[in-house]
Amino acid sequence: MMRAPKFRYYAARTAKDAVKALAGDERAMLLAGGTDLVPNMKRRQQTPALVVGIRHLQPLQHIAAGGALTIGAATTLADIAAHTRVTKGYAALAKAAGSVATVHLRNMATLGGNLCLDTRCNYYNQSHEWRQAIDFCMKAPKSTNGHACQAPDGASICWVATSSPRCWAVSSTDTAPALIALGADVTLLGPEGERQLPLEQLYANDGMAYLTKRTCTCAAPPAGTRPTGNCGAAARSTSRCWASPPPSSSSPGRGARPAAARRWSRRRASCSAP
Repeated sequence: MMRAPKFRYYAARTAKDAVKALAGDERAMLLAGGTDLVPNMKRRQQTPALVVGIRHLQPLQHIAAGGALTIGAATTLADIAAHTRVTKGYAALAKAAGSVATVHLRNMATLGGNLCLDTRCNYYNQSHEWRQAIDFCMKAPKSTNGHACQAPDGASICWVATSSPRCWAVSSTDTAPALIALGADVTLLGPEGERQLPLEQLYANDGMAYLTKRTCTCAAPPAGTRPTGNCGAAARSTSRCWASPPPSSSSPGRGARPAAARRWSRRRASCSAP
């Protein structure tokens, strides 16, 4: 049986209280449904020292259809898939939310968690012992005992593309493509207050620093219109601010790296063990 490492648990009283708790501990993470975080903790991919619970926060569990459709980050995927306003006006979102995993997981998994899913590949999405046996990759290197970090150390490798300077783990979020196609905005809540941005700007093309911001929520616009609404939630990603690799039209693989990739490689920061 795989057991999660020891951690402290804090049940946030409000979304702002959750933000405060996250800001006070660099190794804190949010827990709503837990369908991704808990298995990752058992596999030692993510080892938060503090887990901040937000599932019980009612203001984050809503679907409001006045004007723009707004959805709270702690709303379950099952509720989204079954909501009449979503199925009639946003069929793509209802289909995406209703296609995730199994009924049991959809009853627990939340929209905010699905949007902020950890990236993965066939080499990373394994048990701690399996990854240790082949030598840890740059996303979860030996220097951190195999837990996920945001910048590769100098001796790490991407097993998907062994000569690549970057991680090629990919996003597995089900709802983001549908919401981006619908023109959704997100409302972010942080220590400095709220701000909005288009959902596509939340993501970076990197397997490790895959989220550009520290918080995420979701709001989908009425059919045929640009988004104007928002939904309040505090959902922290594990990303940190550091240089993302430049876009490249070539596929990853062996061989010489372009000059832009080499320049990015020299800017990489080192991971530090927790």
